[in-house]
Amino acid sequence: MKTILIGMACVLLSSTAWSSDYVWHTSKVTGLHITSSGSFVISLQDGNDSCSPITGDDQYTVSVGESGMREVGRKNILATVMVALSQGAKLSIAFDPVSPSCYVNRVQLRYI
Repeated sequence: MKTILIGMACVLLSSTAWSSDYVWHTSKVTGLHITSSGSFVISLQDGNDSCSPITGDDQYTVSVGESGMREVGRKNILATVMVALSQGAKLSIAFDPVSPSCYVNRVQLRYI
């Protein structure tokens, strides 16, 4: 848990994390798909009108080099998503609404 909190702090304090261009969305995680490149796709229960990925589904992508994402952030977000998925907690994500894959920049775990 300590590692997750430290990782979330690193993501939140990154220079691109404070951009006002990102849209926040909160929902329960229903799926996680990890690709061979190391990026992963988060599926959420509730859709968001600001996200229109090419797949047509309510999926949000975490990929190094997209939306200011670094490797350390990718690892920490993956751990946070896995905790949310395993505990049925809600996850708030900040994503780029103009990107073709709704690239995620940061997340927050919600137990409410």
